[in-house]
Amino acid sequence: MNDTATPAVAPKREAPQRAAAPTRAPLPGPARDPFAFLRGEIDRLFDDFDWPHLSLRSPFAAVEASGWPRAASALPATDLVERDGGFELSVELPGFKREEVELRMNDGALSVKAETASEREETKGDYHLQERRRGAVQRTLALPAGIDADKVSAVFENGVLKVTLPKSAQAIASERRIEVRPA
Repeated sequence: MNDTATPAVAPKREAPQRAAAPTRAPLPGPARDPFAFLRGEIDRLFDDFDWPHLSLRSPFAAVEASGWPRAASALPATDLVERDGGFELSVELPGFKREEVELRMNDGALSVKAETASEREETKGDYHLQERRRGAVQRTLALPAGIDADKVSAVFENGVLKVTLPKSAQAIASERRIEVRPA
């Protein structure tokens, strides 16, 4: 018989039981998106106003439905281009007639406003339909200095308002070219 001693092994100590780490419940919908509350408030404001001109509940409704980024704007698309002797402003106003467009210039600002209202009633057999449609857009732009207000003109064609904003003779005379030199 072999009398070899087996080395004493310390009993295995179990790690102290720790309480399970608390798990967080998923955040509620609005907390996941930090802008959801703001978007909800804007939606609420638009719901308080008449918005059927664009057939949307709010400016965000079409954007959310289409999957496009949320940076869409309900303002009419506008281009301001400098031309020889002045500027040309183009404002897209689809669905409006010339008579529904108003243009005002005051203290270096140009305001474009378009408003429409229509009503339609249709009856076919037992089917009755009455629709009222209203829509309005407005945009005010700060104009560059030196515009000759007496010579401003505008035309409206195919849903686009084009405003010609000529520079005054004094503004043209005081314009000078500045040389750009290398560093």
